Parts: sequence; C-alpha cells; structure tokens
Amino acid sequence: APSPPRNIRVLSITKSAIQISWWEPARANGLLQGYRIYFLNNNFTSVQTIRDNKSAMVETLNRLKPYSEYQIWIKAYTVKNEGKTSEVLKVRTDVDRPGTPIIVNLTCQNGNTMFLKWLRPKIFYRTVDIYHVHYRQEQSRAWEKQIVE
Repeated sequence: APSPPRNIRVLSITKSAIQISWWEPARANGLLQGYRIYFLNNNFTSVQTIRDNKSAMVETLNRLKPYSEYQIWIKAYTVKNEGKTSEVLKVRTDVDRPGTPIIVNLTCQNGNTMFLKWLRPKIFYRTVDIYHVHYRQEQSRAWEKQIVE
C-alpha cells in the first residue's frame, strides 16, 4: 500500500469551499491511480476521489457549510490497495451573512422619533456584530442609515 500523501496544506478558505494541496507519497508501492480526500463534519464523512497521479496536487472541496469545522485527510490508492492516512487537518469554513432580523415592534413616538425593536435573525453564523437600519420619510427617495453595534 502507498505511504501517506505528504505536505498537506490549506491554500484558501471561503464560506463554502476549502482548497488544499499535497505531495505524492514517498513510496507508492505500486502504480498510483489517484487519491481519495475524506472530509468529516458533524460525524458525517464525505469522500472525493481524484483519478490523477501527479506528484503535486491541488483540489477544492465545494458545497461545504458556512462556519463549520471539517477534518480532512487524504489517502493515495493503487489498483490493489488504498494507502495510509495522511495527517489530519482541522479547518473551519468562513462565516456567511446572517439572515434577516425579525421586526417585532415599530412605533412612531412623535413627528421626529420612531421606536424599533427586532430579534436576532434565525440563521446566523457565530455572532451578529452590527445591524444596519435603513429608513426614509414616506415621500422621500433618499434612504438614511443608522449603524447599531
């Protein structure tokens, strides 16, 4: 069986993708057919098979969940055997924008003041740091903006 793939690195991370690179195993112990990339999230393991035997590889794992931790490992394979497991990388995808806040109260208090109360969005990743409140007078086309931290 092939020895483990070497020098596994994370090249880039987005909210839904992780790009990794690695080198071929030190010993193929047969003709390499390709690689299997395993990625684990919430006790569910997915496998991506690469049918290529170049000495240096780059691959992107797509359709991942935002702000989620993945454990990633690689095995080379020959016609007869799957090789030893590479080192395991622990990688977290980036955050995505939150959902829409839920307005629970909007009250005009007088001619110049409004009271606005909202709840945090149902969907958000990690935290909600800032709210942007956009408003305008009924006859106006220009929007005003207030930032709430």
